[in-house]
Amino acid sequence: MIDPRIGESVYDPATGTAGFLVAAFDHIKLANSSTHGIKVVELDGKTVRRGHGDNLSAGKWNLLQTGTFFGNDVDAKMVRLATMNLTLRGLPDVRILHRNALTTTLDAARKIELGLPVEGFHVILANPPFSGRVDKDRIVEDVKVGGTTATDWRNPVTGYTI
Repeated sequence: MIDPRIGESVYDPATGTAGFLVAAFDHIKLANSSTHGIKVVELDGKTVRRGHGDNLSAGKWNLLQTGTFFGNDVDAKMVRLATMNLTLRGLPDVRILHRNALTTTLDAARKIELGLPVEGFHVILANPPFSGRVDKDRIVEDVKVGGTTATDWRNPVTGYTI
């Protein structure tokens, strides 16, 4: 299981509405909550524990809010929705970029300019994009796996090609 922690950078290359980033934020808050800072709620018929992050210092809260979560999406509308979703949850400074991670790369200077970690990310959470088509010839070398690309991958359970 993925266990993002305070001080680690978390990235979603196909952010959509930022569901993975929100889940990572909730996970980190829960892990940094006292027993008094945890609330048990019912959500869609399931019991869920929600943490307030009351054990986080002001500095760690600042790091969590400004230097932890990153993403991008090819759809400008999704970038706006993700930004709104994160802002409503107390993360107004998360950098969600309008770009295609499969077909573009960013050099170190551009990463610095955009406020992204130059060395990469500690945790990557991703689902394949649910919309759009990508020309296999445009996929950058960074995301090719072995002799195939993400567009050639077939899920062995469902049989669906991504």
